[in-house]
Amino acid sequence: MIKAVIFDFDGVIINTEKPKFKSLKEKALKYGYKINNNQFNNFIGKKRGSYIKEMFPNIPKKDLEKILSEVRKNFHQNIKKYPLIKGIKSLIKYLKFNKIKIAITTGTNKKEIMKILKLYGINKFNLIVSGMEVKSSKPNPECYNITLKKLKLRPGEVIVIEDSPAGVIAAKKTGATVYGLGTYLSKKELKGADFFFKDHIQILKYFKKIL
Repeated sequence: MIKAVIFDFDGVIINTEKPKFKSLKEKALKYGYKINNNQFNNFIGKKRGSYIKEMFPNIPKKDLEKILSEVRKNFHQNIKKYPLIKGIKSLIKYLKFNKIKIAITTGTNKKEIMKILKLYGINKFNLIVSGMEVKSSKPNPECYNITLKKLKLRPGEVIVIEDSPAGVIAAKKTGATVYGLGTYLSKKELKGADFFFKDHIQILKYFKKIL
């Protein structure tokens, strides 16, 4: 029996993956670190700091902190420009009506999350596990293990919605059922997911059949 749906944030609730990647590229280049466009797929779903350290293992801490600070500043300055992912409001409403718990599990900073949720009036989640509570980055399953523990649920009682290979791997490592969301990537690129949906409208239709 499904008792909760766990959402990733960027690319699943809010359309921020590409703008964040662009901002990160620009800020990194400013300090002499070049990131190519073909690295986008590897960026999705990961903490920005972890991604930069993965790309540039020897980056000095001061450079890393400067880049991350400027990326955060750019995000907050442009927060009203980021649209919600199509169909997310209707899906949240349906799950809440059916008494299914909803949670967010992401490497994104909690302050950023709360600003977005408040802006769009969707701050109805039962639980938010953010990058502030997690040491590692996806595909490490730590974030989802923490979420399951806080929800007091078993993997078989939840569905995770992810838009990235790293997120899919992290969720699958817990034993949870994973829905791949095609916000940016194809079914082939999210081949590790149990099911693939092009958008939340498709997911809602499917939920109406199984709940």
